[in-house]
Amino acid sequence: MHEGFDPLGWLELSTQFRDKKFINYDDLRIPSLPAILNNAGIKSVEGPRGLNLRWSCCGLYEVIVNRGSLESELPASPKPLSFYMRPLVLHKLERDNIYMNPFSWDVKDVVPLYGSDLSPVALAAINGARWSRLKVLEVLDLESLRSKEGPATEPKVSLQPFSLVLPSKAEVLGIDVIRVLKASDFLLARLTDNVLVLPLAHSSKLALRVDTSRYDIKASVLYPFAYFEDVYRPGDAIEANSVVLRQPRPLSISSSSPIRVEFREGYVNLELQGVTYIGEGDEPQAIRQLLQLTVGYLQWSASPGFVSSGSSSAVIYDLAPDSKKMGFVVINPTRYDSELEARLNREVVEGSVCSSIGCYPLEKSPAGLLRVPAPRGCYCFVTLTLGVPSHP
Repeated sequence: MHEGFDPLGWLELSTQFRDKKFINYDDLRIPSLPAILNNAGIKSVEGPRGLNLRWSCCGLYEVIVNRGSLESELPASPKPLSFYMRPLVLHKLERDNIYMNPFSWDVKDVVPLYGSDLSPVALAAINGARWSRLKVLEVLDLESLRSKEGPATEPKVSLQPFSLVLPSKAEVLGIDVIRVLKASDFLLARLTDNVLVLPLAHSSKLALRVDTSRYDIKASVLYPFAYFEDVYRPGDAIEANSVVLRQPRPLSISSSSPIRVEFREGYVNLELQGVTYIGEGDEPQAIRQLLQLTVGYLQWSASPGFVSSGSSSAVIYDLAPDSKKMGFVVINPTRYDSELEARLNREVVEGSVCSSIGCYPLEKSPAGLLRVPAPRGCYCFVTLTLGVPSHP
């Protein structure tokens, strides 16, 4: 596994279990615990007395508790598991510089830019096809937005079939490319369907109401390496970094800080305390929102080739014009098995795919063709040695 690239903090979380000889009932309430332990190198562990089980997760990970043989199901009462993710984004994203979109999906969004203390200092509107050149459409300084005033508007943002209801009226700031609302100590910025919610003051919290018109609602909650789905009723509450509210058109909510979700009859209360994306989309969209909040952009103009990742997500973390090396991570916490396919502009001389299960080699490909299985729960690193440019 690649130790230096951990955009979601999951590998760091796994290392906290590395020296753990005993797990308790509270640990067993984490649905993806087998994946967390396997990524810490643990396949067998001691647990509470009288508990003997073999516990599988996503068909990829398995842990044996007290040398047990009975296969376990998901915990009846999942434990909330969320944390603050350290952003890896660039401190600057300027129009006159050339960047590449490192993601295996097209990006057209507002992204936060951070200062040396990792506090947001600006908003940037970006547009770029997958693994291709990124265009910076606009950069807005947060300091100027703090003092800017605009006409008041109704405290509601439409995200059909949902509505985000703010605690008070908002101000509309007249911006050319990025549409910005200022509400309390937060900005709500929008380029397309995703709304970026960004705090203007440290430790600020924003309460939003999402109208659902449902008594109960099915939701997917992200744990390290996998989303897990359940039905939530009035009075239930969860905490996570990413949640998908299921409707005929689902709503995804993802943040690099913990999100608190309280379910009520006909609506959901959200408590946000950090930079957050809210937009229409299922689990693939939700995990991509989260990655866009934590990963930076490569300062390189060339495209390595075409990529299609299905419901999985791939992020390049190592690539340079003068290097024959390329590295990217493939992540698939969704409920669907998938596969990454790529055709690179250079031949693949050799390569490997590594996960907690182990490594296997990739075949040489003069045409630069690449296929990587990405089943549910996949978290693997692909490293390539590249040769001369390939020909169609």
